[in-house]
Amino acid sequence: MKTQKLFTAFTLGLGLALALAWLLGGGRLPVARAVTINNVIENDGISAGDGQCTLREAINNANSDSDTTGGDCTAGDGDDTIVLRAYTYVLTMTGTGDESNLMGDLDITDADALTITGAGPGQTVIDANGVISDRVFDIQVSAGTVVISGVTVINGHVTGQGGGIRSRAADLTLINVEVISNAASVSGGGVYVFQGSVTVNGGQILSNSADSMGGGVFAQECSAALGGTEILSNTADNGGGLYVLSGSATLSGGQILVTPPTMAEVCVSPGSARPATAFSLRPAIASSPTTRLATAAVG
Repeated sequence: MKTQKLFTAFTLGLGLALALAWLLGGGRLPVARAVTINNVIENDGISAGDGQCTLREAINNANSDSDTTGGDCTAGDGDDTIVLRAYTYVLTMTGTGDESNLMGDLDITDADALTITGAGPGQTVIDANGVISDRVFDIQVSAGTVVISGVTVINGHVTGQGGGIRSRAADLTLINVEVISNAASVSGGGVYVFQGSVTVNGGQILSNSADSMGGGVFAQECSAALGGTEILSNTADNGGGLYVLSGSATLSGGQILVTPPTMAEVCVSPGSARPATAFSLRPAIASSPTTRLATAAVG
């Protein structure tokens, strides 16, 4: 036992001595990679080497963890933050079905964490403008954690799911974000989330529409947490404000209201988790095939 203790002490001492020698010799401890991309102009497009960094180009650098822009934007590396100024960023690169961020919506594929932060909703606006016939953000299955804060997401129109934002198998957080006047032909007029998770803190989800389910938010096979968020005046055949399918939803603070008041505002499918203490919904107007509620006061 004494021999073992001496050997352990010798090993630890040798390790510390080698580490000290490495540091004194100019070595550096490994640090987490992180990059901030600034000076993003309001124009859309990809034109490497023109001296201007567009939002689309900044996202491409973050996605690739490299410089794809000929030096226009800071090269991506690990966890990236894109800082947007108080501009209206209008998406103008027409075309649909592209998944590589060349045209249409803004495709996020970054497996590391990506944060996009603006000057505040109403000040930093990301506008699909009805021109591109697509949503605003498409967060793809390869993406990791995506945080969007202090922006307005507006005027996305898509044939399919997620008029404003579509997130699949990623962990999405929206902080003080307005999602306004977006439309989807199927579900998730404002925000569509399939698998992964979505956390919404503050902000508004306002005047979005879906032809089928979840005019404001549609969440399937995922966990959804909404805190202090106003979900107002959204429309859909089922769950004008929020539709939860095979997942869970927790709400605290904020409100979910609908116009007209006869429309079911919240739908929770059978088998979905709806903790009784998380939010108060009133009144129930049907029980099959989903739990449908006319308005929700969250407190």
